[in-house]
Amino acid sequence: MLRGVELGEWPLTVDIIDWLVDFLYQEQPHVVLEFGSGVSTACLCVVLHRLHGTDGFRLLSLEQDAKEVERTIDRLQGLDGRLSSRVVYVPLTPAVVDGRSTFFYDIDKIDSEHFAWLGKAEFVLIDGPFSKGPCRYGTLSKVRARLVPGARFAMDDALREKELFVGALWAQEGIVVNGVLTLGQGVMVGAVP
Repeated sequence: MLRGVELGEWPLTVDIIDWLVDFLYQEQPHVVLEFGSGVSTACLCVVLHRLHGTDGFRLLSLEQDAKEVERTIDRLQGLDGRLSSRVVYVPLTPAVVDGRSTFFYDIDKIDSEHFAWLGKAEFVLIDGPFSKGPCRYGTLSKVRARLVPGARFAMDDALREKELFVGALWAQEGIVVNGVLTLGQGVMVGAVP
């Protein structure tokens, strides 16, 4: 699937991609929301197309870097399933979480048409944003109404202090954190009731 693809500086590691592919084949989600885009977006697109065909899935990827949006859209060209995938530039906005300054995707600035097209997500892949503080907190907390009950999630880089803190905050809100897989820099997995 990744033949000839240069992974670059920030993508998921190969062992995490292998885990993700296995997870997708096991869970078979039809509607996926991704925070952060790139090689992972292409992998999601390819696997979801293999599982469900061109019209059987929706993938919405939100990205903080406009140039990465362009690169990801270019990467999707020529892939089956690209018409069922959208990559959207979403700038970050300042926020304070538990007294700590941070930034989140400005979810309120996203055209509601994108979320209407997506529907309610069954799986959320979190590999962004990249910023100071607990910047990934809002990825689940701000989109809970846009998820099906029991939606599964996976967050990359979960062994970093700020991601572990985010997981603790989510657990206080009733989000189920099942644990952290020791792949790459860690993958936090769980579900949103």
